[in-house]
Amino acid sequence: MTAVTAEVSAALVPHNSVRYLPACLSSLQQQRRNLRIIVVDNASRSEEQPRFSPGDDGEIIRNSWNRGFAPAVNQGLARVRTPYVLVLNPDVRLLPEALSRMLSFLSHTPNVAAVSPRFWWDTERTVLLPLTGEPTLTRVVLRAFAANSALVQQMVDRWLIRQARRWWFAQHAVAVRAISYGCVLLPSAALARIGPLDARFPFYYEEVEW
Repeated sequence: MTAVTAEVSAALVPHNSVRYLPACLSSLQQQRRNLRIIVVDNASRSEEQPRFSPGDDGEIIRNSWNRGFAPAVNQGLARVRTPYVLVLNPDVRLLPEALSRMLSFLSHTPNVAAVSPRFWWDTERTVLLPLTGEPTLTRVVLRAFAANSALVQQMVDRWLIRQARRWWFAQHAVAVRAISYGCVLLPSAALARIGPLDARFPFYYEEVEW
């Protein structure tokens, strides 16, 4: 399979992630879609470097030093030649129909620039991860107070849970202010308009700013 026939480019940025990457790649192969896999290894130790042959349907870029998450993702995005791009953390495993559902949603809602699925913390799917939060002044102040008060911490946790419940238990797509780059699918046309991640963000919140 070549970049011409592939439908989606999956960009992954591992760093000493060899224990997670095989399961992630296996879940991609189970998606039954034409995929091109782009792995940007961010200076993993020799024993932790990705061990797979990308063949005609992908490539491996090996950085000699850890450039940070945003710059490495941008390296992968620069190699995309397909209609869609999937940015995926190496410790994420997709459910079998996840990619098809996200592609279907984007194809039927052309005004949407990106889509991300629910995230479960465990393979048994008992613990859902919260939404990506914006670093607003309100959140910063609440967290500062919560750090010194168990009561305030409890109140903040309940507030965050109330916000997350609408997303956790939604039966349809929900518009959110920020999505996680742990797993996000977007049309390449949208990427061309928005541009790459801001490389000045070393780790975390680069996708919120984006």
